[in-house]
Amino acid sequence: MTRSAPEQVPKADRPRIAYDARPLRPEVRFWGVGRMLDNLLPRLCARFEMVGLSFAFSDAARLGIVTWPVAPKLTTILFEASPLLVRDGSVYWGTNHFLPQFIRGRSVLTVHDLLLFRDPEGWEPAWYFVRRFVSALRRADRIVAVSKVTADELVARFPALGRKIEVIHNAVDVEDVSGCPGESGSPARTDAPYVVMLSAHKQRKNLELAVAAVKQVRADKCLKLIVTGSVDQSYAELVRASAPIVELTGPLSSREVRSLLAGATALLFPSRYEGFGLPIIEAMALGCPVLALDTPISREVAGCAARLLPDDPRAWARAIERLVDSPAERDEMCKAGRENVARFSWDKAARQYSELFASLSR
Repeated sequence: MTRSAPEQVPKADRPRIAYDARPLRPEVRFWGVGRMLDNLLPRLCARFEMVGLSFAFSDAARLGIVTWPVAPKLTTILFEASPLLVRDGSVYWGTNHFLPQFIRGRSVLTVHDLLLFRDPEGWEPAWYFVRRFVSALRRADRIVAVSKVTADELVARFPALGRKIEVIHNAVDVEDVSGCPGESGSPARTDAPYVVMLSAHKQRKNLELAVAAVKQVRADKCLKLIVTGSVDQSYAELVRASAPIVELTGPLSSREVRSLLAGATALLFPSRYEGFGLPIIEAMALGCPVLALDTPISREVAGCAARLLPDDPRAWARAIERLVDSPAERDEMCKAGRENVARFSWDKAARQYSELFASLSR
């Protein structure tokens, strides 16, 4: 897949788009919102003057982001006033669920999931952030949902929003995820088969199902479960009791994750709830088969290219064993996965955002 050249607009004629740049902070940039911005911003800059706004962080100046001072007790108040840092005439893009109160122009809000209502862990006080989220939904001129599942959830909870919601899927840049097992410094393995789970930082990621499945895989398979990223503290005892078949890598670079997936027997995606499920298409783009819990988002994103399984460790163990034993089945899933990934394109997403921003800039 070749990345299409974005339409160039003379710099003086580019409408200004101010956006919430806080997801570009180094400690969270590898999460889904940060990856979305990393892929969309270079494509949008050809048509718009993109102005990031955030509290100060280490990379902000290099990225050309306009910042306000870090002041813990005033963080929320300063965010609410942040659009005042930009000249008049801007469209404001709330990239991650929230809009400031002092928006002088029109606004677009991107909604990634409804975890604030389903699982508000980490949002304290939860009632306050729910209130801010609901306020942003009501004030936004247009709302982007990253999946139809998320859009349907929004409409079910807030029926009046339906007229201003548009679905713009996240994607994966195939050029940037070309598999490279065995690269210097990569954690790719060749000694024994392994399956991968990308992060278990929340209980909804369902690490217990993945561990139980791997434990039920026949001993002669010598299978290991490798878990990247952070792991919720509640899983500490489970991980200790499951050594040595479970290995935690901690945070890895994008290159290391790609290399790990490219050599894996499968990606395990047992998450009970996601707003999109980016690991599914990242794995498929690398030719890694995907085993996923049968949920609405897995059906939307994976289509028929993954094995969608019930919450039953034995069913997962049998699916893993088939992939280890049958190169033909693995090849078939790899082919189906790459065909499925073609449905998702950052170029297409950038065009949709461009049309949306342009319509509000007139």
